[in-house]
Amino acid sequence: MRVSTLRKFILVIPGAVLFYLIQVCVMDYFSLFGVTGNILWAYLAIVIVSCGMKSAFCAAAIIGMLLECMLSSVSGLYLLCYTILTFAWSYVFADMSDRRRERKESLHPERRQGDLPALVRIVLGAVCMCFSMNAVHLTYVYLSGNAITFGHIGRALLGVLYSAGLAVLLMTPLRAFLGMYRREEAVMRGGDLY
Repeated sequence: MRVSTLRKFILVIPGAVLFYLIQVCVMDYFSLFGVTGNILWAYLAIVIVSCGMKSAFCAAAIIGMLLECMLSSVSGLYLLCYTILTFAWSYVFADMSDRRRERKESLHPERRQGDLPALVRIVLGAVCMCFSMNAVHLTYVYLSGNAITFGHIGRALLGVLYSAGLAVLLMTPLRAFLGMYRREEAVMRGGDLY
């Protein structure tokens, strides 16, 4: 394990516990129209783009275990959903490795090179993961015998927008804490990335 990988884990794991505590202890005080934003998906989206798939998967597993132990009404739901959704969406939004980028460029040379900017991928990742989790919740509500109304759908969409707003607020300070901007400054100065 490289030092940079170890450093990522040292920063990401306590962050998962901290944001879990913020979600369960603080976020209820900041609800909008009775809807609480999910700061956990915002955090995981930032970790996916900034630190990669492995770090995000570990953070999601810790968050899922904490939610499972403390808040779960359906056995295994949070653990499975947080780990599977984070792992699935990280394939879409995580930075590409150099080998994967070269393979993509060799297979499709006519396409515009480059990815979406990191800040856009963070917001899209938070939206997609929160939307997927809300779809799971709505499916569970429907399967338990309740009718899905426009109120349910509106609250789910408001939760997605709220979580996207939290991602916008948190992405710059968290990326700075994770050391993303120091690395970009080193590249700008001609320093070594590795």
